[in-house]
Amino acid sequence: MKGPTGAKGATGSKGTTGAKGPTGATGPASQVVGGGTTVGGTLGANAFMGMFVSGSNASEALVRQPMPVAGTLKSFFVRLDAALAGGTSIAYTVRKNGAATTVTCTITTASGAATCSDVTNSAAFAAGDLISIGTTRTGAVGATGTRWTAQYQ
Repeated sequence: MKGPTGAKGATGSKGTTGAKGPTGATGPASQVVGGGTTVGGTLGANAFMGMFVSGSNASEALVRQPMPVAGTLKSFFVRLDAALAGGTSIAYTVRKNGAATTVTCTITTASGAATCSDVTNSAAFAAGDLISIGTTRTGAVGATGTRWTAQYQ
C-alpha cells in the first residue's frame, strides 16, 4: 500500500544557458525593381512611368506605386528598343512622393546610345513612400519601348 504524498520541495537553482545556435542563412542583399512602356509603345512627352507596370501617363498620380518596405534605390538603368533620332533627348528621373531625386540619366541622339544609367546617386525610401519615373523629352520620339530597372536594398 502507498502512503500519502509529501509536501512539495523547494525549486532548484536555474541551470546554465546553453550554447548559442548557428546563425541563419543571410537573406537577399537586394532586389531589382523596374517598369516601362509597352514594347513598341511611345513614351509621351514629359510623361511618368510606374514600377511593375507597362505604359506611361501624363498624370504621375496614375502610375506611382508605394514602396512596401524601407530601402535605398540605386544603380538606375534605362533602355530603349532603338536609338533616338533627330536631335531628341529624354531625361529620366526617379521621383519620390512627387518630387525629383538626384537619381537621373539622359539618352540623347548625340550619344547614339539606347541606354543610360546612374550608378553614382541613390535615393532612400521609407515604407509607403511613392515612386515613379519622370521623363523630360525634347524632340519627337517614334514608337519605341522604354524599360527601366534599379537595385533596391
